[in-house]
Amino acid sequence: MPISFKSAIPGLATRAAWILQFGLVAIVAALVALPRDADPAMVEAISRGAAKATLFAQTNPECARKIHWKNFPSTKPTGADEATLAKWDLALLQTQLDTMSAAQTMNGGKLIGSMSPAAYGRMQDLMLKDGLIKRTLPPESMLYLKPGFVEAINRFDRNAVIDAARSCSVGL
Repeated sequence: MPISFKSAIPGLATRAAWILQFGLVAIVAALVALPRDADPAMVEAISRGAAKATLFAQTNPECARKIHWKNFPSTKPTGADEATLAKWDLALLQTQLDTMSAAQTMNGGKLIGSMSPAAYGRMQDLMLKDGLIKRTLPPESMLYLKPGFVEAINRFDRNAVIDAARSCSVGL
């Protein structure tokens, strides 16, 4: 069976919101789902938020899981005791974070969201196939290729995000 977002991790199809909270997929979705005439500053802000969420989750996945369950209670799995559900969700999140970390390393390792046009094209194709997006755009037309865009979305106080994740006092 070909790899897809739906087949890679059991149950992912019904919990796409969880994945879209964190990282590169959110950046691609932001770039693809918005109208062509969307305000570039808004796209940059959404993408910067995804970059911050990625760093936060990478720093403290357990805190990210707790915040997610608190703010999106309908996404909390059922069918087992709380400790087991937390372990399963953390494994799901860690798998996604490991994939994002590998992608980041593959694309230079410095900036969250930095990918080649071909990589964005492949990700769009996979997301379209799995129904996570309704259409694709030519990767070359995407805002992220504008000079300085990826650098701009990574322009935030990394230490503040890391400190917030370590203290796990945000949103709880």
